[in-house]
Amino acid sequence: VVTGRAHARLKRLETEFEIEPLGRVHAGEGFQVAAPVAKVGGSLQALPGYQVYEYQLVLVLPENLKDKLRKVKLQFFEQFNLPTVASMAILLPLVKFKQRQLLEQKLRHSLNQLIMGWRPFTVNLKDYASQPSHSIYIPVTSKNKLQDCVRSLKTMQQLMRLDKDQQAFFPAEHQVVVASRLKPGVYEKAWQVY
Repeated sequence: VVTGRAHARLKRLETEFEIEPLGRVHAGEGFQVAAPVAKVGGSLQALPGYQVYEYQLVLVLPENLKDKLRKVKLQFFEQFNLPTVASMAILLPLVKFKQRQLLEQKLRHSLNQLIMGWRPFTVNLKDYASQPSHSIYIPVTSKNKLQDCVRSLKTMQQLMRLDKDQQAFFPAEHQVVVASRLKPGVYEKAWQVY
């Protein structure tokens, strides 16, 4: 069983750089943003502020917990002779969505207001689980608090919706991925061990 206290952070997917603190986040943690995911053709995309970015709100886990999880990942990669991933990021996503850059300030302000009301809570991770044929992960056993966070985030869905067709994605199961996109032979060997 691995336990740690968590806080939230918003980031644009791709590279990261710090913007401003988020609610009750400890020093060194905060909003994270990056370059646009992809610009879709059309004149609207060329206008300033109308670029589409992909965002992900994640829980920021304490460094000691991240270190333990990185060791588990490295041990897995070494044990099964897999190439290590350049980024060994340990993420616990709450929501993933696309939005125009024009609404980023409003989105950050609204998220900041919502998340300031959250109290830090304990995150418990226990055992291993798998998604058949390709992934091994560590499930979160303290689901109630995460579900409360997701429920409060769902009240802001209108800000997380690019258009009618592109809704925000809220994971049903919270987990920390150890390895994903495994080839069938590697997955079967690994799942027997884990």
